[in-house]
Amino acid sequence: MSEQPQAQVDSSGNSGAEQQAVSSVTIENAAAVAALLLLEKQAITAVSGPLRQLLSNIFRTLAGRYVLMFGGLDRPADPVQAQQLVQILVTELETVAAYDPTPQLQQFAAQAAAQGLEYANRYLADPVAADTIELPTVLTQAIEAVPETMAQSVADTTAFAEQLPITGWDDLVTAMGKANQAATSLERSSTWAVNKASSDAVRQVAVNKGASLLWVSEPDACVICLALSGHIIDPMSGDGFDEEATFGKPGSAPDVYPPGEPLMSPPRHISCRCHPELWFGPHVPVGGPEENSLYNRPGVGANVDLPAALRREAKRSIVYGWSLPSESGSVRLDAAARLLQRGAGLPKSVEERGHRAVAKGSFDNRIHPSHRRTVRR
Repeated sequence: MSEQPQAQVDSSGNSGAEQQAVSSVTIENAAAVAALLLLEKQAITAVSGPLRQLLSNIFRTLAGRYVLMFGGLDRPADPVQAQQLVQILVTELETVAAYDPTPQLQQFAAQAAAQGLEYANRYLADPVAADTIELPTVLTQAIEAVPETMAQSVADTTAFAEQLPITGWDDLVTAMGKANQAATSLERSSTWAVNKASSDAVRQVAVNKGASLLWVSEPDACVICLALSGHIIDPMSGDGFDEEATFGKPGSAPDVYPPGEPLMSPPRHISCRCHPELWFGPHVPVGGPEENSLYNRPGVGANVDLPAALRREAKRSIVYGWSLPSESGSVRLDAAARLLQRGAGLPKSVEERGHRAVAKGSFDNRIHPSHRRTVRR
């Protein structure tokens, strides 16, 4: 009896049907991430823009006073006289402490939740109603805490400036750098709020429909997020995703934010662009995706273990070194070495390429093929 021909697989070890399912979910998630990124940038501009302007005005005021007092920004300052400038800074910072961005943050979080709901509903035969989706308590509490956080930042800046010897303009620049941390913190909060609101809306739809929640990472995500890609949880159980998951050194994964909260959905970290997906399994149940769904349906997702396929894709990304410039090459090489040592389960040629990169100490090309002709964010 002749042997049955083996199904063709790609470099991640996925079959044609698995490739199609992975490609579909990756493309759709990329579109969702792009839409969120736009909203995120709008939120940062609207929420942090006025604060940046306040800080810029303070900076110009200090610069003008310094020139009047000492003759130029390149001239040394008399430490005693310079205390007048410190007091100006302290007084002006009161406007920063009074700035309350919570209404705008809440507005953008609500918009992000609406986008998440629309994404989760896109193939459901019986969509979940908007009035059933609420911002998670952890998010509303974080937004409500922003004014207190900003006030604390101003207090820290005041204490820092009052004890800082001012002998030149650079010292005041250092004090202003401390003040600017309030705006940076606000921008980070905006980023997290937008992504958290969207992801949690998807989670709530999963709970409503009795679906699992599937973690989908970008193909060049960090070693932590790729370790979560393709993993699923039952959002109704209260048990979250693995908080220690990483392809890097064991124990190196950062704490989940906010501390003490289970990891029920992305984002994993402040700049995380991972996205959750409903997962009903390879067979479509009543009330699941409609027939026009691009995956998880007969003809594409039927009998395809999409979570396992995504996990293989993630391993290939690690072994090939596909990553963003923000992640160091040494971290990526270490992750590849660890994965290959314990067995990646990828095609032999792929693992051999990974071994060569580890031995050489560099990857041939860290840019994912889909990004090589595009400008990255």
